Amino acid sequence: MSIMKSSTAFGEDQAFDQDVDGPQDNMENALGDVPNVPRELKNRVHSLEDQISAIYDVVAKDAALSAGAMEHVIVSRPLMSAAIAFGLGCAFGLVLRPARR
Repeated sequence: MSIMKSSTAFGEDQAFDQDVDGPQDNMENALGDVPNVPRELKNRVHSLEDQISAIYDVVAKDAALSAGAMEHVIVSRPLMSAAIAFGLGCAFGLVLRPARR
């Protein structure tokens, strides 16, 4: 939830919307400008775009559900969440520390 609020505060959501619409328009323009592109290739490109869009929707939905579940666990058990974060930080610190010689 806070990620969405911070992105709208900076106006990044508008830039994201422009980026999402841009590549599709560029692909149609690129294929439309080339005279020897077969109709089948254009249809396959559009089919791939549709499949990628569907996969993106599924992944975005799963990510939103996961973030909501994670937020619920963190809010309901703040001390355990802090202890786990501290433990993971210590473990990564030990793993990433340069070797002594």
